[in-house]
This record gives sequence, C-alpha cells and structure tokens, in this order.
Amino acid sequence: MNSIAFLDVKVSKAESNRLETSVYRKSTNTDIYINWYAHAPTAWKVSTLKCLIKRAIMICSTETALQNELTHIKFVFTTYNQYPPKLINEIISKEIKATRSTLTDNEKKTEKDESQIITLSLPYVGDKGVNIVTKMKKNISSAIKESKEKVDIRVTYKAKKLGAQFSVKDKEKVQHLQNIVYHAKCPNKKCTSHYVGQTKCRLGKRATEHNRTNKTSHVLIHSKTTRHRRVWLKDYKVLGKGYGSTFKRRISESLFVKKLTPDLNVQKDAYKLKLFN
Repeated sequence: MNSIAFLDVKVSKAESNRLETSVYRKSTNTDIYINWYAHAPTAWKVSTLKCLIKRAIMICSTETALQNELTHIKFVFTTYNQYPPKLINEIISKEIKATRSTLTDNEKKTEKDESQIITLSLPYVGDKGVNIVTKMKKNISSAIKESKEKVDIRVTYKAKKLGAQFSVKDKEKVQHLQNIVYHAKCPNKKCTSHYVGQTKCRLGKRATEHNRTNKTSHVLIHSKTTRHRRVWLKDYKVLGKGYGSTFKRRISESLFVKKLTPDLNVQKDAYKLKLFN
C-alpha cells in the first residue's frame, strides 16, 4: 500500500484505490509530554491529552486506524507520562461522544453567543492556588445567578520559570565577586577613614592587595601610618556589581566617590563627570 506524509497526516492508498488517512509521526518522535506529576496546572495536562485524542478522531478515516491511534495514546500516556488509565478512558469516551453529537456548528455558536465569556489570567502557584480559584469561581457564579445573566467564567494560567519561584544557583561568596565597585572602612572603631574603589578581579584578591601586597595602596598606607588593624574581607561592602566594562565601573566609582566622599581616595574622580563639555 502506497502512502505519503503531510505534516501529521499519513495518506495511504488502499487496495480498493480509496484514500485513507491516519496519524503520522516522525521517527524522532519521543512521545514525551507534560508528566502527570509535573508542577503545572492540571488543565494543561488534560488539554494535552484531549488535543491528541481530537487529532486522532479528526484525522483517522477508518475505525481500525482510530483504534490503533487511541491504543497508542493510552500506552504513551500511562507508561511514559504517568497519567491515570481511568482518566484517559473517560476523556476518550467524552471526546468520541462529543464528536458524534447531533449538535450542529451553528447551534454551538448560538449557545456560546448567548453567554458572556469572562477570562481570568492568573499565575500558577500549585494545588493551593487551584483550590482558591475554584472557590472564587463558585462565589462569582453565585453572584451572577442573582442577576440572571449567562456568564461563562474561564481561567487561564500563566507559565513561570522555575527560577521565579526560588534561586536555582548557589549564592556567590563575596570574595569571588568581580567587576565590582566596593567600599572599605577602617576596622578601628574610633577611625572614620574609608575608601571607594573598583576592580575587575575578584574582591578577595583586591582585599589582599590592600592588606599587604600593594605598597602604593592608600588603604595599606593608612593602616601602616596609624597602626590600625589592616582592612580585610569583613570590612568590605559591595556597592555595585555586574559591570560589563572598565568604563562603566569607573563611572559608577566616580558617582559613589561623589556620594560618600571617602578621605582615603587621593583622586576625587575616577572619571571626570561633566554635564556639558
């Protein structure tokens, strides 16, 4: 039997020279859909299953092709996606019954036109959120019944990235931060001296330079001159981070120098700020 595939439809020529259609899948198809236990609205999961069942009913031109496709759907959703078998059978029965219903398209359209559709778009927050929405819909429906108006309330859920619920990355330690503008205070309680700087390297490395290796550092010179305890990591505060260039860091540093007026900064401007040239 000759056949050709177009999108998700397989058109075959039967022995009686009659064309038959069935569902077509690529060889790379994985049959992996939204898992039943995934953190997603139940409506999305049910809709995914309904969509595939409706596709099978619409495309398959013979009862044999339809039953083969429905058997495949049952196997895929129970085995790979962990859907309850009872739910799958119920949805299949409902969809087949709805397809064979005696209502015409015009009658369906008239019924929909008679009622006003109100759609609520809400973020999905799990089962507790669904329960709250269900109660809300009941309260709204009760209030509408008193006005004797036909209103269809529908709820759609907005998708959210996993990172929006909680941080998926470990918090970066202060000493590993780079491309930053920082503020350093003299650890002596009676001393008010402080310093603002910027660095491309890690803050831990820059703190070591101010502590002992950079002999020209005014922070280190201050500690030696006053014999105050040397500045270390706990005495630093990150004022800004994530700068993509030296120019941006220097601009930010200049703004913080203007704001905080640190006495250990010899230069008063890392970058000359001008409103007009």
